[in-house]
Amino acid sequence: MFELNYQLAGDRGILIHFKDEVSEEVFQRVVSFEKGVLAANLPGVSETIRSYSTLFVAYDPLKTNHEALIQQLQGISQAATVETMLFPKKRILEVPILYGRDYGPDLPLLGQMLEMSQDEVIRRHLSHDYLIYITAFLGGAAFFKGTDKMFDVPRKKTPALLHPQGTVNLANGLGTAFMPMDSPTGWYGIGRSPLRQWYPDRDPPVLIKSGDWIRYKRIDEEEFKEIRKAVDLGEYEVKNLAPEMTRAE
Repeated sequence: MFELNYQLAGDRGILIHFKDEVSEEVFQRVVSFEKGVLAANLPGVSETIRSYSTLFVAYDPLKTNHEALIQQLQGISQAATVETMLFPKKRILEVPILYGRDYGPDLPLLGQMLEMSQDEVIRRHLSHDYLIYITAFLGGAAFFKGTDKMFDVPRKKTPALLHPQGTVNLANGLGTAFMPMDSPTGWYGIGRSPLRQWYPDRDPPVLIKSGDWIRYKRIDEEEFKEIRKAVDLGEYEVKNLAPEMTRAE
């Protein structure tokens, strides 16, 4: 059992620290604890926000106070259980990706840094399913922990001024499913997906959500253009490679 640390976050929030690491076990405990908080329907609690290893609990100070709330949260912690199977793959979303050239300009550099061919970098990137931990920052970017040493490269000392929407980035042991918006970044862009992540008129407004899994599929430039056109027209259905589960789950 983790020893949780409760930290005041202003006069309307409590930040709960689980452990200083990024792992499926820690994240599963965060999710399990959040479910317990929501199920308890604690007076005054207005919102919960989870990250890799913390949970933020917002509350109304007119309905409760931090001392009472922390006692209640500690009670939930003592009663919390974690499922044996970590994150069953209810949704494995297929993310098409076009590697290299203008679509992934950092692929050659990454290969040089890792002392491996570009084909080997691609092979390793395609060889795993990835659990999405959080969606955050511009447009709800979906982040996962890399499962190979190729993800451990440090951020660039000089960030790129622009990586286009759809760019698949990695650095510091992490990766993004793909960038929801054009953005500067210090991460390495190795490819690009024609999918969209950010849909502000939907609820939730993101395609890939925390707790989803993704699996990359390599495509060529012609396929990229065809998929992108279908996405822009609202005619592309992202494949869920766990067909026994419904998309709603």
